[in-house]
Amino acid sequence: MTRSPSEIIEPAVAPQKKSLPDNTRRESRGFFRIALSRFFKRKLNVFALVVFALIAIVSAVAPILTTTFIKTTPDYFRASFSPSYAPPGTLETLRNGTNVVHWLGTDELGRDTLVRLLHAGGASLSIGFLVTFIIIIVGVPIGLVSGFFGGWVDDFFNAVIQIINNIPGLYLFIILAGIFRPDIIFLSLIFGLLSWTPTARQVRGLALTMRNREFVIASIAVGARYPRILAQHLLPNIVSILVVLIGSDVAMAMLGEAALSFLGFGIRDPDVSWGKLLANSSNYLTYQGNQNPFLIIGPGFMIFLTILSVYLIADGLRDAFDPALKR
Repeated sequence: MTRSPSEIIEPAVAPQKKSLPDNTRRESRGFFRIALSRFFKRKLNVFALVVFALIAIVSAVAPILTTTFIKTTPDYFRASFSPSYAPPGTLETLRNGTNVVHWLGTDELGRDTLVRLLHAGGASLSIGFLVTFIIIIVGVPIGLVSGFFGGWVDDFFNAVIQIINNIPGLYLFIILAGIFRPDIIFLSLIFGLLSWTPTARQVRGLALTMRNREFVIASIAVGARYPRILAQHLLPNIVSILVVLIGSDVAMAMLGEAALSFLGFGIRDPDVSWGKLLANSSNYLTYQGNQNPFLIIGPGFMIFLTILSVYLIADGLRDAFDPALKR
């Protein structure tokens, strides 16, 4: 008995899944995930990140380290009964019977050099990141708005930038340091409000080159709002340059604080920074009598190592976030 065609039921065949090529799978991942994977492929980037993370962690937990392992008093900024300019490795018995080893010696007031060096890292890093944060939240929006809109908006912000650039920053710092008592927040605020103009100009130049691109014109044509265009179209395209500017701003803030403290107009006791430790460094270059050269070697090396790590991290992130570079 033959069946009619309508009675014949074809077996259901499951559609075969087509495998995507490797480059398509790679592009389907997020942009930031791809950039981070590029960053961690370079050993130099990872090494710099580990070094900087160790410096930041040790600086953050410095009070615990000094009281638990070094077994010294938390009043590290006060003069003590320890011998002045003690050489590294000096063993001292405190009045309570506790034995303390001054691994890097002591300063002119008998204060432990290693303890002050650990505590100084928190202040220097705090100033560097606070100044950078102020520069980013002020300079990046102004640069984007100025470069994207142009016209009288660009002229207005350029006039503001010219006025700020003509202010003698060093003399202003000296005047304010004489009137007020400089601390970490005060120095960060002044540094940030007077140092955002180079970042704003860099971002403005990038916005000027991208405001006539096809993707920006298409976004305007479909009715996208200006804040959306600035935040989701222009800003992601300047990330590779922005990370370099962030690294430069962190280094600039730390070096600026060190220079100001070296001149005697930086933060004051009880706060201590690496720049403040270098204030009298010219007296500690060599052993003369009973002076301790680690008073300059310690903070100088930490400033060098931290800034080098920041620059290497920023350079690695710039290469990772730049899609134009060949991998």
